[in-house]
Amino acid sequence: MIQFQVQIKVLNCGTILTEDYTKDISDPEQWAREMISRFNNDCGSHQSRRELVGIKVTGEDMNTLHDWQREGGENYRDDTVKNFFCVTCGITGKKLQNGGSNPVIRDFKWRAKKYHYCDGERKC
Repeated sequence: MIQFQVQIKVLNCGTILTEDYTKDISDPEQWAREMISRFNNDCGSHQSRRELVGIKVTGEDMNTLHDWQREGGENYRDDTVKNFFCVTCGITGKKLQNGGSNPVIRDFKWRAKKYHYCDGERKC
């Protein structure tokens, strides 16, 4: 994830707008150009066209993955359910072992998108 600011100029009045974004992209400038291009192509007669002034990256590499460690296992409907927890932040998850390489699925309490990556803060 990258945090960045996009500065946009409204062409009819010259106003500069600054918008903050957090996106999982590799090139924020290309993304901003495409966003403004889509806006300009879709804008109506009552809207002013926009122009990209600049990009300022404010934070990078926020996508640290969880460091899962196994707690234990229990049998559940002919599959083995293994409980995991993140060593860094403490959130919990489960992994079904049915012969494949399935990923750890975060428990219901931690399903929100903000818990997809580990931010290093202890949750529990």
